[in-house]
Amino acid sequence: GLRIPGEIWARLYDYQRTGVRWLWQLHRHGTGGILGDEMGLGKTIQIIAFLAGLRHSRLPTTDSTFQIALSQSRTSIRSAYEEGLVNLGPVLIVCPATVLSQWLSEFRTWIPTARVVILHSSGSGYSNPVRAFLSGLLST
Repeated sequence: GLRIPGEIWARLYDYQRTGVRWLWQLHRHGTGGILGDEMGLGKTIQIIAFLAGLRHSRLPTTDSTFQIALSQSRTSIRSAYEEGLVNLGPVLIVCPATVLSQWLSEFRTWIPTARVVILHSSGSGYSNPVRAFLSGLLST
């Protein structure tokens, strides 16, 4: 099932864990949804926890089991990322420009090995915007 890295799961509140489980259910069923919690209740960490779980689990979307990663060691999870044992395709996050730096900071805190590219422009265009795009893209 979906395995959230233990050091992330342990820091989530119960309602955030419920949100991550709900995101997993949506993902399993191939549907979309809106995580519409009030400001300041941790929508960002819920999304990051879910993405970390997908990276950590390497699961097909049809598996319905939900498990918590047994590993509590940040070092072992980092090693797994660095050794290429996790595999998640690109993720697009569209957010207001005012929170781009917050998203980047949260990714660096919770999934430090994720490659995150911020794509932000006044509309003048890009010559080659996403050359090293692997883990995520933040845009407005």
